[in-house]
Order: sequence, then C-alpha cells, then structure tokens
Amino acid sequence: MIFLDENRINELWETIKEKINSLVPSITAAQSTATTAQQTAEAAQQAADNCLPLSGGTITGMVTRAEDNGKNTNIMTVPYPTIAFYQNRIISSSDWGDINDTESFRITGVKYPTHDADAANKLYVDCHIINPNLLDNAYFGNPVNQRWQTEYTGNAYTIDRWYIYAGRLDIVRDSHIKITRNNMTDYFDLRQYLEGFNKDLVYTFSILSDGKLYSITGTFTSNPVTKTPFGEIQISWSGGEANIVVIRPLTTDPVNITAAKLELGHIQTLAHQENGVWVLNEIPNYALELVKCQRYQFDIIGNFIGPFNDIAIGTTNNGIAEFIISLPTSMRARPSLNCDFSKIQIANVEANSYSYATNGEVMFASNAEVCIHFSCTTIDGKARLRSDNKKIILDANL
Repeated sequence: MIFLDENRINELWETIKEKINSLVPSITAAQSTATTAQQTAEAAQQAADNCLPLSGGTITGMVTRAEDNGKNTNIMTVPYPTIAFYQNRIISSSDWGDINDTESFRITGVKYPTHDADAANKLYVDCHIINPNLLDNAYFGNPVNQRWQTEYTGNAYTIDRWYIYAGRLDIVRDSHIKITRNNMTDYFDLRQYLEGFNKDLVYTFSILSDGKLYSITGTFTSNPVTKTPFGEIQISWSGGEANIVVIRPLTTDPVNITAAKLELGHIQTLAHQENGVWVLNEIPNYALELVKCQRYQFDIIGNFIGPFNDIAIGTTNNGIAEFIISLPTSMRARPSLNCDFSKIQIANVEANSYSYATNGEVMFASNAEVCIHFSCTTIDGKARLRSDNKKIILDANL
C-alpha cells in the first residue's frame, strides 16, 4: 500500500487541473463543430423543404446536369422520397411508386415544372411526354370530313378513316362526334382499319368520351377489350394486315366522343387531369391530318380551287372523256371512283356541247396523278370536267 503526503496530493491535483485546462480548447472546438454540423443539417433540411433546384429533366428521364459533366452525384438524403444523379439518370428512392405533387414540391420546389431547370413528378411526365398518335383523324372537334356530310348512316365510311356499322354518326361542330346504335339486334361499332402495324407489340388505345377517359392496353393478337359505361373499346387483329380499333356502344343512347388515340406502350398520353378535369395533351395539326387522310381518299372537288367550277381540262374522243388529276400525296392503292355520275358534266365549250357522264373509272394512278375516263356523249375535242354536287372521291380506303 502506497501512502501520499499532503504535498504530493496537491502536486497531483495541480497536474490534473492543468491537463483538464489543456483539453478545454479541444472540447470547445468539438462543441462548435457539432453545432455547425447541426446547423448545416437544419439548413439542408430547410433547403429541401423550400427548394432544391435541379438542372434539366424529369424524375424518370435520362438527363445530364451541366455541372456534373456526367459524373455520379448524390443530391441529398431526406426523410421522404429522395432523388439522385446516377450515370446521367435521375433516380428516385421512393418505394411508393409515383412521386406525388406534394413530394414533388418538397424535393424540387415546384408542383408542375414551368422552367427547363425544374424537375417534374412522374405523374406529370406520364401525362406530358406525348407519344405519337398512330390513328389518323382522331380529334373529333375538327375532323377531316372529305365526304362533306354532317351525319352518316348505314355500313359505310363516315368522316375520313372511320367506318360505321349499322348505326348513325353525327358531327357536332367544334366539339365532338356523336354515335348512336339503331337497335340492340344489329351489330354496331365505329372502327378504324390500320395497315403496316406489328400485331405482336403492346399498344394502348384510349378515348375521351363525355369528359371521361377510357383506355385498353394489349397486343392486336390478344384482342383485349375493356368495359365502359356505354359499352366497350377494343384493339383487334382480324387476319392478314387488317388491324382495327373499335368503339362499340352496347346501348341505344348516343355516345359523345371528343378524341381517340392509339400509341405504343402501356401508358396513355391522350389526356391529363387538371383540377379533376380531363384535358387533351395536344390538338393535332389539321393540314397534316388532311394529307394523311388523302392517302386513303381524295375529294377532287372539295380540294380544288379553279375558275367557273372547272375541275380539270382534258379531251373527249369517241364517247370517252379523259382527264389527268394531280394528287396531293401518293395514294395507298389505285383508287376507285366514288361519285354520282349523273352530276358529272363533260363540257366542250367551244362546240357548245354538254353531257353528263354515264359511268367512269380510274385507268391508272402514279405517285403524283391519276387518269380518269368518263363515258359521255359530248362532241369530241377539248373538254372540261365539272360537277354539280362537289363530290368526286378517289377511294383507296382499306
């Protein structure tokens, strides 16, 4: 056992105090560092809550942030869905699926992007990155209508590219089309025939009807059908190259349709919701839709501008009048002639000779023009093609 006298104890105590005093600066520095770390964390949290700006792109897209130069860069870890740059891709750590509007605001500072530097939540991306519409003439607020009727009945083509079975189609100007089934006995649907489609790929077909959106996803060969309050919609393969999309009312009540869309993939991009209301993502260019439709049919009169209602200048010889008609685009196949021949006038103005056609046909067609023959009794010579009812249709529909 060791005994220390009072002087030795005092010496040890002084030594201990000196050691403690020498540690004070280190302790103070450590406390300051801890405080700074806490403040930094709080500041980072506040930045995330208010606005953590991201340069370029969306939650789901392939993007590059300028200052990263393609490097992997973690953005932040926060107690709600996080996002980070990884190999030039923005990724989300959320296990919940879509990042909603609230979380989008907390992470990126915006609910909906208004600037190129704003990030967007996945719901916004799904609705606003718009796939091409594989249908023709599918905006019914202003449809291409080369047959010039406001209502159609029976088994026939109606507005361009759309065929109706045993019912009625009405055009409501600047709004929609209305289709009505005649009865519950006869088969009825509105359809578009499609060419050149890979029937085994996955497509989504959507329509906007009476303010509600309905869609179906699948391959043409699987013939998927989805039920709607008015009936059903379907994509289908009917053999060969004949793929079709179908709108089939199962009631005699009128069905109003604003627009339709067929696109590749599992997601519809026809419309998005704003304050609970479905809004179309785009209004197609009418001129482009017209040219697309003219591949399948071309109304010579309705699209012709010329003096004295003369459509074309040709010749008559031995009861046959021949005319060359220029085409706005190449047609799908050699068209047939669809018109009321009793309204087609063949005029030899110089000889003061006029007669109406008794029949006619398309003799040949190239990418740029067609040659049409009409039977008539007009005197041989220079001839003018005229029509009384503004409808001479070159028909190459499927």
